[in-house]
Amino acid sequence: MMRIVFLDYLRILSIFLVICQHYRFFFNYKINASEHFIYSVGNLGVSIFLLISGFIIANIINKYSNIKDFLIARFLRIYPLFFLAFLFYFFLLESNSTSILNNIILQLILPIGDLSKSYTITAVEWTLRVEFLFYIVLAILFFSNNLSILKIFLLQIFNVIFLFFYHNYSKSNPYICLTLANLNYVLIGSIIYLYFNDNCKKILNLTILITSIFITYLIFFKIYNNDFIIYFSGIIGLIIFLLSFAFRDNFKNFKIIKIFSDLTFPLYLFHQFFNNLIFKNNFYNIIVAILFSYLVHKMIEEKIANFKNKIIKKI
Repeated sequence: MMRIVFLDYLRILSIFLVICQHYRFFFNYKINASEHFIYSVGNLGVSIFLLISGFIIANIINKYSNIKDFLIARFLRIYPLFFLAFLFYFFLLESNSTSILNNIILQLILPIGDLSKSYTITAVEWTLRVEFLFYIVLAILFFSNNLSILKIFLLQIFNVIFLFFYHNYSKSNPYICLTLANLNYVLIGSIIYLYFNDNCKKILNLTILITSIFITYLIFFKIYNNDFIIYFSGIIGLIIFLLSFAFRDNFKNFKIIKIFSDLTFPLYLFHQFFNNLIFKNNFYNIIVAILFSYLVHKMIEEKIANFKNKIIKKI
């Protein structure tokens, strides 16, 4: 499959913003930013990350002949590195690890882990829960009778209605609200891909895309208690994504961009580990994390990618 270059740039931007949130010295040393502003920067990175995921999965799902191959491929894309990161955090950072042994299995079952209100170890796996939930839902939609904008939109409507009533009439589990609210970003990414990939570009589909964006931010505005900073950081993420897509032919395919884009997943999983274990709140963490991510990518991630293709062919 042909590489989508503008997504490489967005992946790098996304991980940079998340690192800026977690490595807070970027702000504390320079502008003494509030915790709330720092969190909104991370939210901006996450919104771009999830939009990318929805866009790319809607793009590649057509190459799989059945739901089994698709889910196996997605499992092997996420789980080996996630499991390795989990072991690093659990055994090397958790001073009170015995208190969460009862939740460890649920932690590792990404689609349902948050339903237990389980303790978060790696600090970033909640977004992987959003992705994995999306993989399952999208696979069911696609392999039931192809993927369509209307199907995804109806799913989003159902999700928003559920969130609205769940948030209003229950003692809301914040993990569930966070997971399902952010699922809308991934759904928007898919709708964007399907709309612009349609040669007809029907008015109905454009209306669905605009409505999809509107209801997403309506529910975010409610769930985050009319929080304008978080609300607008998500909108800015969407604008950045759409502008990047609009000018996608202007992005140059530099080798260094490809290298750093390939490192974003291991860097996403492991950057907090080095921040907590080695040089507490120090710039050197980033250098160490990048070097470690490069080793993980070359020694594990690339080999798993080759193994994945062989497995799918044999099954």
